[in-house]
Amino acid sequence: MAVNYQKYLNDYINSVNLELNKYYDALKRIPEIDCKTFFTAKNLLSIKEKFCGDAQKILDNVVWNERFIMIVCMIHALILINIIQDRRSYGKQICYVICLTCLSFSSGFLNKLGSENWTKFASKNYFDQDGKFMLLFLNIPVLIEVFLCLVSIINFYMYL
Repeated sequence: MAVNYQKYLNDYINSVNLELNKYYDALKRIPEIDCKTFFTAKNLLSIKEKFCGDAQKILDNVVWNERFIMIVCMIHALILINIIQDRRSYGKQICYVICLTCLSFSSGFLNKLGSENWTKFASKNYFDQDGKFMLLFLNIPVLIEVFLCLVSIINFYMYL
């Protein structure tokens, strides 16, 4: 059973480039946004309702006692424990921020890899085309963890 690691590496690099290009395109379009119409209460409420509806559908379809889901939750719990335990270590917090940011940028590749191989580790295919499962189970917890790291780093510098 020969595994073509070069193919996976190229797919990963292409996926990260695609993510970076998405962020670049979004940043280029920021001046085009009309803040008076975009940030209205009605528009923000519809965005919130759509996100909450999609998140509820995903959470309802999750088999919570499945080993894969429990491992993902346990990994995030262990990362949080490490961040809290190492809150006084500036170097470790920077390392956590860099690693978690790389993990977040890799979510597109991980979603593609998961959708191709889900039968090997899960009972159902959680990896949708839009990446909503990855957003909910990877990126949002990573965002919270990075936020805690940044709070810890700011706290570290406040008491120098």
